[in-house]
Amino acid sequence: MKLPTLFLTIGFIACPAAAMAQEDVWELQNAGVATSLRGLCAVSETCCWASGARGTVILTTDGGQSWQAVGPSDAEAADFRDLQAWDESTAVIMSAGDVDRLYRTEDGGTSWTVVYEHPNPVAFFDGMSFDQTGKHGWLMGDPINGKIHLLTTADAGKTWRQLPSASSPSVAGGVAAFAASGTHILCPNEKTVFIGLGGIGLGGTDVKSTEPHHAAVVITTNSGLEWQYVTVPILAGHSAGIFSITEITPESPRLIVVGGDYLKPEQNTDNVAISDDTGRSWRLPKTSHPDGFRSAVVSMLHDDGNTLLITTGPSGTDQSTDGGESWSGVSHVGFHTMSFVSPATGWAAGSDGRVARWRPSRLSRSVIVP
Repeated sequence: MKLPTLFLTIGFIACPAAAMAQEDVWELQNAGVATSLRGLCAVSETCCWASGARGTVILTTDGGQSWQAVGPSDAEAADFRDLQAWDESTAVIMSAGDVDRLYRTEDGGTSWTVVYEHPNPVAFFDGMSFDQTGKHGWLMGDPINGKIHLLTTADAGKTWRQLPSASSPSVAGGVAAFAASGTHILCPNEKTVFIGLGGIGLGGTDVKSTEPHHAAVVITTNSGLEWQYVTVPILAGHSAGIFSITEITPESPRLIVVGGDYLKPEQNTDNVAISDDTGRSWRLPKTSHPDGFRSAVVSMLHDDGNTLLITTGPSGTDQSTDGGESWSGVSHVGFHTMSFVSPATGWAAGSDGRVARWRPSRLSRSVIVP
């Protein structure tokens, strides 16, 4: 689902004190662009790719000290809402809008090849996800004729095929995903996919129970042969739903989704939910919520076995150290999307070309007290 200009242009929300900005867990970097960035993929401590509006693709190979513009030369009008990168040389970028295309590079963006272009002008790509091997990936697009549009790849994005309509999950009119951060879809392994949804008119021909005011997750564990549709206690509507999904660890049955209403960025209810059974049922956290609408959530495993969850949105950034049961604000700086390679190394990107690197050592001095 394409987001209105209002959400695309939400800018930096200033910290109430200069000291907070100086000690923020996000260290702003000069990316050299001024466009909205929604695609992001960190691949190492030194390498990160980002993409966004007006054909923007940027790359750093020195930890963010410098960024290079490496987008396709013939794609100035493209809106690259998501990307997947494997190293400094190899990446796939996804355009959404008037022309829905997938480009691939193997030389760090010096040259790009169109590996897929959707023939239907009504198509709109929302996001993609790859499994841990990096070979198997799924791309989700807004429903066409009542069916969620899905593409799959088994060769790291070199070739793509469309899932047959008969195998795609059915949804009612008004149901869609939000192309906000590229993280509303999760592919933990070759056969399993989770897709977070929002919008209005939740339901479909294969749904036994519908709750019009709740978002939903659709799940397959057998490569799309069967789908399960599960309602989630997150607000759903024209501008509301699930915007991001993550698993605590690859072995854990716990999943976390975040979202809310992007037209109400300060609203801190109905914006996070937890599953303890790999998505078959969902509940609210036991203690507290993130402080506003959130468009991306990531989970990292520390060496000591503890997990760290970070979520961000236009109004700020929060963390959880107890599996999502309670959340505390760590920054008033907000972004559209995030990508991490470890609890100590990650980036975020957002409006006006804003890019920042995570600095966890500053947490003790910058945790926001409610």
